[in-house]
Amino acid sequence: MVRRRTYDLLPRGYREGVITVRVPDEVVPGHYPVRVQLTLTGDVPPAWRQTVEDVCVITVGDPDEELVSLVSGPHDIVVARGGTARLTATVAIGARADLPVEAHLISPWGTWEWISPDSRGAVAKAGSSVDVNFDVTPPPWLTPGTWWALIRVGCAGRLLYTHAVRVAVE
Repeated sequence: MVRRRTYDLLPRGYREGVITVRVPDEVVPGHYPVRVQLTLTGDVPPAWRQTVEDVCVITVGDPDEELVSLVSGPHDIVVARGGTARLTATVAIGARADLPVEAHLISPWGTWEWISPDSRGAVAKAGSSVDVNFDVTPPPWLTPGTWWALIRVGCAGRLLYTHAVRVAVE
């Protein structure tokens, strides 16, 4: 159920509120996300208008699945200078509602210009998985070498780190 509330705040003002969540007796065991979003409107700079979200997860019973887990990837990459490859991790969501996933690529300085983007967002449908992809595009002038990369995934207050993989440029 989605409920929307609108508040007008004076400069430097604040508002407190209480949210009550009732869990029905007949609910199926599982992870149930409760999402709260804030969007500024009115006379504010455009950069302030992005939606800010917080997620609370109510776990009922003893669900069989994890709220968020790493299914696969990434794998070692070997790519030619001027070529293209992809680092991919698959993340499973065991929640009973859709959840946003944010993934960040972590790699050594000097690789940031050709392993991109630095972060990627996705929405995982309830009980499904989603791929997060990062492009590896070393420029033709790059000296061949070997680096490493890993992916950090954030979802509903949880963090997952993949293992570090080899990124080799020939």
